[in-house]
Amino acid sequence: MPDKWRRAEVIFAGVIAIFTLVLGIVSYFQYDAARKAAHRAMQANLIAKQALTRSETTWRTTERAYVTIGSKTGKLAELGNPTIGDKPIIILYFFNAGQSTARHFLIHMTTSVWPEGAVFEHRHRFKGPDNQVFSFAMSRVAEVDIAGQTEHREYVSEDWLLWTKSKLASSKLPEPRFALWGDFEYCDIFGQYHCETFGLWYEPPPVGDFTTMFFKGQPCAIEKPDSLMLKGMKWPVAKLTEIEACEQPDEAEHNYIGSPAR
Repeated sequence: MPDKWRRAEVIFAGVIAIFTLVLGIVSYFQYDAARKAAHRAMQANLIAKQALTRSETTWRTTERAYVTIGSKTGKLAELGNPTIGDKPIIILYFFNAGQSTARHFLIHMTTSVWPEGAVFEHRHRFKGPDNQVFSFAMSRVAEVDIAGQTEHREYVSEDWLLWTKSKLASSKLPEPRFALWGDFEYCDIFGQYHCETFGLWYEPPPVGDFTTMFFKGQPCAIEKPDSLMLKGMKWPVAKLTEIEACEQPDEAEHNYIGSPAR
């Protein structure tokens, strides 16, 4: 083979090598740029998700139900005109300051007349072996829904929970004063469960009104479901699964309280 062909072959091989090297360098920079772009995109996606989560959390916070004891004007409770014998009933005020409905609102309470009644059984939900969902709670009243920005009244009208007018008017310290206490529970539309305690004293004339006790607004002591509470269920306790106390947004609302066996 003539020398000029050999030289041409060497030159051609050198060109191919240089081209391959250049192509490798270009590919590396293209890969590095793509990797950095992908990283930036992932960061942007993460930031967007975090912002969306914060936005959703803020939205839920502003839109959820917020129930407190007391009317919109701050009235906690009052003695009602109707009486049971010579015992005036008591009207308790609650207000949903939130923008959405408080579902399954339920009050548990007793008074100083019957302190033994301060054993409360709160809202629990269970799923049976056939996937039937039911709720359970025990209270002296039925649950209600309270719309957003709406006031609700609860009436204490049981004879065994009340004092006579004369006893209410004449109670002076250090004698025991009339007191009522308990808690209230509800679900918001986002499936979150809420429970809060309350306690009220009746201040005799010249005050003649209810004032708050020290433990108002404390978290509730939620009991664990046990065999006593679940007695009467149509399934063995071992086959029941406790689930969230409130329906989740993708669930239908269940209004039933108590054992399906009753």
